[in-house]
Amino acid sequence: MIDYALKSKVMQSGLHILQKKVSKSIYANYVLNAYGVVIKHDFTIDFANDMIDYQRKTNPIEWHEAEKINNAYYNRVKRLKRKIANMLENGNCIFLTFTFTDEVLQKTNADSRRQKVRRFLSQYNCDYVANIDYGRKNGREHYHALIQTDKVDYNAYDYGALNGEKVRSTNDFVKLAKYISKLTNHAIKDTAKGSRMIYNRKQGCQGISNDFMPYGK
Repeated sequence: MIDYALKSKVMQSGLHILQKKVSKSIYANYVLNAYGVVIKHDFTIDFANDMIDYQRKTNPIEWHEAEKINNAYYNRVKRLKRKIANMLENGNCIFLTFTFTDEVLQKTNADSRRQKVRRFLSQYNCDYVANIDYGRKNGREHYHALIQTDKVDYNAYDYGALNGEKVRSTNDFVKLAKYISKLTNHAIKDTAKGSRMIYNRKQGCQGISNDFMPYGK
């Protein structure tokens, strides 16, 4: 059972951020010793180990909760990368950005806007993943999505602007890795943290009955 009060306390204190930096520093030290590869990190191995000992003695419950928060985040990233990899390996995809007009933002709430994005994506009966994001300058809400289809009816979205960029399936593993990294980072970057991803529940793509607009509208 999740202790939401404890989770909120840990996140407000920033202890989960400290735990993440400590964990990354230990991992970086392992990679350096095992493979000679340098990974950017914050702490020396001695400081990281001392911090773990200190936290486990003075704040064992909060520190364990911080570990749980970060483990859940890492698992979320792994699942997301696996899904994106499967989509890219099984066919061409389109990376979409949904925005909302001022009127829509004023007359709707976050949940209803989320449902508008979900309904638009669901009509294609294709694999997709989407997440909310906020502009860094003005905090304006928008969504990013990856959908496994060749064509999208851009005119069917009338709540704001809808832009797309084709992402082609590839056997080039280096290019595939770059695609996965880029698309995953879009979904999990700082401005989107804490939000729930939108996933489809079906596998494959069956298409929709109405005519598609060609990609690039």
